[in-house]
Amino acid sequence: MDEILETIVSNTINKNQSDSYLKEAQNSINFRVLFHIMNLASHTQVAPQVNAIANNQLRKLNTTLAAEQASDPLKAEMVRRIKEFNEHPELFKVIASPKIPDGSPIGMGCFH
Repeated sequence: MDEILETIVSNTINKNQSDSYLKEAQNSINFRVLFHIMNLASHTQVAPQVNAIANNQLRKLNTTLAAEQASDPLKAEMVRRIKEFNEHPELFKVIASPKIPDGSPIGMGCFH
């Protein structure tokens, strides 16, 4: 899990785009990634190890982003959101996990 989150953060939040269009698209993706890491960190229906690894990733992100926030208002906003999440976790709305449908996977003819 730690390697997965590290790879995701390296390829999103820590990625720099030079093209202005791609940069704005990347900014939207970055905030969604942050939200989903927070979701993993606070979700009560995942293994405690998942919560721990996601919370650790938030701590690392906060340290990295805080060092760069003076020159980047979007990084400052991410730091603010992480701080708010840590100070008031009860205000964060966890995304409900969808229920896996009963039966065999759709389109898997080999299971007949």
